[in-house]
Amino acid sequence: MNRILAIFSALLLGVTAPAQANDIVGRWTIQRDGRTCSASTLLGNGRLLMIFSRPPGGENNGGLMFGDPTNWKIVDGPTVIELVGQGSVTGKHDARGYADLSGYWLPFGSATEMDNYPDAWQLRAIKDGQVLIDEPVTQFKAAVATLDACPGKAG
Repeated sequence: MNRILAIFSALLLGVTAPAQANDIVGRWTIQRDGRTCSASTLLGNGRLLMIFSRPPGGENNGGLMFGDPTNWKIVDGPTVIELVGQGSVTGKHDARGYADLSGYWLPFGSATEMDNYPDAWQLRAIKDGQVLIDEPVTQFKAAVATLDACPGKAG
């Protein structure tokens, strides 16, 4: 999880970590840092969405993280994020807020959960009745396919 947070933090700050390989797949930037793989895309208003494949060692099943480094003031700790909207993966998800990253982490329930997301969907995330983000996500399947083929990805 620490490696995931370091990658997200570097992207929010516009810093590329050394020894990191980057590829562009559609609107997504694919990153490999050692054996940790992620895909990121900018959404409207400077918001960032990242997806992570299952990391080496399997400490989690990967997940998605979204944030707004200039406008959001987030409290550290567990929270519940609800995803709603047509074309979105819906339901309430256990999440974690990271104040220093101005972002939320939503772990996937299984290593294949991201394979079930549609190619185009609406990321409409609600916390405590407030809409945090309502942005279209496109070319998702291409990003997931690249993560699935990531060298050294944990199985």
